[in-house]
Amino acid sequence: MQFCLYDHEYGYYCTRNPFGLTGDFITSPSICPLFGECLGIFVIHAWESLGKPQNFELIEMGAGQGVMMNDMLRIIKQTPQCYAACHVQIVEISHYLQKQQAHNVHSHIHKIRWSNTLLKDKSIMKIFVSNEFFDALPVRQFVVDDTEIYEKYVLYNAEKDCFYEDNFIIDHKNIPVMLRKKIDHIQGQKPYVIEYNAFSDYHIRAISNTLSTSKGLCLIVDYGYNDPHAYGNSFQSIKNNNYSKIFSDIGTSDYTSHVDFDMLIKAASHSDMHSGNVLTQNEFLCKMGINQLLTHYAQHIDKNALKDLTERKERITDTQTPSSMGNIFKCLYISDKETPIMYPFN
Repeated sequence: MQFCLYDHEYGYYCTRNPFGLTGDFITSPSICPLFGECLGIFVIHAWESLGKPQNFELIEMGAGQGVMMNDMLRIIKQTPQCYAACHVQIVEISHYLQKQQAHNVHSHIHKIRWSNTLLKDKSIMKIFVSNEFFDALPVRQFVVDDTEIYEKYVLYNAEKDCFYEDNFIIDHKNIPVMLRKKIDHIQGQKPYVIEYNAFSDYHIRAISNTLSTSKGLCLIVDYGYNDPHAYGNSFQSIKNNNYSKIFSDIGTSDYTSHVDFDMLIKAASHSDMHSGNVLTQNEFLCKMGINQLLTHYAQHIDKNALKDLTERKERITDTQTPSSMGNIFKCLYISDKETPIMYPFN
């Protein structure tokens, strides 16, 4: 998964623009600009709640095409003091996507710096944001049966020139501690598949280490589950806005898995951070005023534009089914313990 997505020469994210109707998938910021604007409102609220510091850094982990950051900054600019205090860092390993981002945030380019890895400046407060970042981090999969635990591996058959997966028994001492504890409490019918994302732990630790010295908070938006007893195979391949076979389009399809928010919370806690209530995307956007934003725009755009914007807003807040975007996407707040858990997560 790491090689297929992030290899600089062949990796999926490093060689193409995967977003939008002409790409392989569509994200909330691309569907509706009100999404990024609501995140911008949250940033203004956080900045005000933290005493309106003269300087703070807004850090986006994996910024896609830069659409969300542009929407956020458009709203933040309407509070001039906040905009003047805001310095932006975009953490993006794909040079291809960095160019796309620079094009889409060109009106704010003077405030933005790009980096391949998190640049640590301890002198100013930080606000981290991410949307659909953690779902694209490589996962390990384990198969638990009555007597053994196996780990899934991807193998290559040179004779047939094809990849395939197989299971190998793993020593219990090589199973991550947090995953062992979760397995001990699952009452599922065996055999079952369970996933563990070590890269998520790494990024949570990196964020936590930064916040422990510079103070601030992190807002994570992604699709997944917040159930300590959840398990199953969520690994998937997506191409042309449809599911595809895992080994059919290697390097030209997106690989993702559902985010385990309970594990993220535990990783933050182990790094001496605290977290707020996990909200659905619908709950967060409604509490940030997405309906009021729509009402505001209704006074300034024509009927066709309003109809289109309303349909887009309803798509990202839809709660009709468990897999609807308003339900399956979750929002998690993490901060150092000196920073209070703030609205709407408290």
